[in-house]
Amino acid sequence: MDTNTFNTTALQDELTGALVGLARAADTAPAVSDATWQVMIEALAANSPAAACNEAEVLSLIDRVHAEKFKVVPDCAICASPCGRTADYNMANIWNAPEDIRSLKVLILLGVHGLAGYAHRVLALGVPDDEVNRFFAEALATIGEELSPEYLQPTLLKTGEMVCKCKALLDKASAETSSTPSPAAPTLPTRG
Repeated sequence: MDTNTFNTTALQDELTGALVGLARAADTAPAVSDATWQVMIEALAANSPAAACNEAEVLSLIDRVHAEKFKVVPDCAICASPCGRTADYNMANIWNAPEDIRSLKVLILLGVHGLAGYAHRVLALGVPDDEVNRFFAEALATIGEELSPEYLQPTLLKTGEMVCKCKALLDKASAETSSTPSPAAPTLPTRG
């Protein structure tokens, strides 16, 4: 692996850790703006294993995620005694976790990346879904917790449900925005 690939991979972990911090903030915040969901979804979609982001793009996304987190929980930026709840998550906790926990968290994370790809397209078509948006915060916050497999499995199952829901939203939105015009009604001859 060349150094640039290693740096980008480490930065992708840093971005995921920042997203977990944003998710924890959004998961507990009473009102989160559409901008928060957009940043979260864009960063997840761009940070997926299939995406080809370069180092500068990942660094820019990290900055955007941090800026959005401090909009959601502005007091955290100036807190003299931080609790750590919305701090960036250290992804080494996943990579060093027991295999069953690591596997479940990685599967949730991969599912969320796939879901973000669909949700990004749904957002572009102008039909966001609050349940799907809130699930991003729920799933990422779950990844950042020290939970047993029994507590991770329902999140993994819900990830699949949200992917199906988002695909249906995408299909519906695509059909509505790309409908072909119906042929003109035949004109009736007039008497005259």
